[in-house]
Amino acid sequence: MKRTVFLALALFALMAVGVYAQTEADFTVKKSADGKSITITKYKGTATAVNIPAKIQNLPVTEIGRNAFPLMSEVTSVTIPNSVTTIGDSAFAYCPSLTSVTFQGTIPVKNFDDDAFYELGDIRAKFYATDKNNGTPGTYTRPDGNSKTWTKGGSATAAPAYDGTRGLAFTLTKDGKGYSVKMGETFPVTENTLVIPATYNNLPVTTIATLAFSTATSLSSVTIPASVTVIDTQAFIRCTLLKSVTFGGANTVFYANEFPDGDLLQKYKAGGAGTYTRPDANSKTWTKK
Repeated sequence: MKRTVFLALALFALMAVGVYAQTEADFTVKKSADGKSITITKYKGTATAVNIPAKIQNLPVTEIGRNAFPLMSEVTSVTIPNSVTTIGDSAFAYCPSLTSVTFQGTIPVKNFDDDAFYELGDIRAKFYATDKNNGTPGTYTRPDGNSKTWTKGGSATAAPAYDGTRGLAFTLTKDGKGYSVKMGETFPVTENTLVIPATYNNLPVTTIATLAFSTATSLSSVTIPASVTVIDTQAFIRCTLLKSVTFGGANTVFYANEFPDGDLLQKYKAGGAGTYTRPDANSKTWTKK
């Protein structure tokens, strides 16, 4: 028996453990010289689980600045969006409770300061262990605040985003041993980055439903966790601006009409898990990064 679960019903439980996207007011920021991007210079919030927004003031957050999160004893986890391409000196230095860091995208090694996670162990080295130039997206954890050894878990995933005005962004339907996901009534259709959650209520998200995000026509980037094994008919068919798709696993089944026209299906079948991009929305040729 199928049971539709609206994530808004779980709002209070999620807030209780601090799993929600922070608001712009939680950060001190500065614009770049050309006014096209944002640097976070200070975190002012109180959440224990910090989801750094991909956009602030409707501009991409591209840098976590020097000393942005130092000595934050209450922070236990941080999610860094794929818009971020620079992490500065001591950005997360001396955060003793930090045991989980999720990188949703790559970061050029030259832009990730050696002391960004000063005194927190080998997380930077582990991030670049597989790809020494750009790093490997995913969630990195350590067993406790005293450990210096970090381990990469699965592919990058993020908790369903909470916005104080709109509520939660996904609707999930329980079916068998997992959930299928589609766009909730509160999902902002102008959003350009989507990260599908890997789990809900301790069960995997296994399916992206028919027409799930087809009306989210502003999407430029989608991250699909390894838990998803089926992408159903026309799930992203109208997302014509889509230029980056990250597959956390190699066993996701989809056909030619789930995404806009192009050779993404063929490239994924040949290349498996990873991030696939195309140069612009008019191109039909996808390339694995």
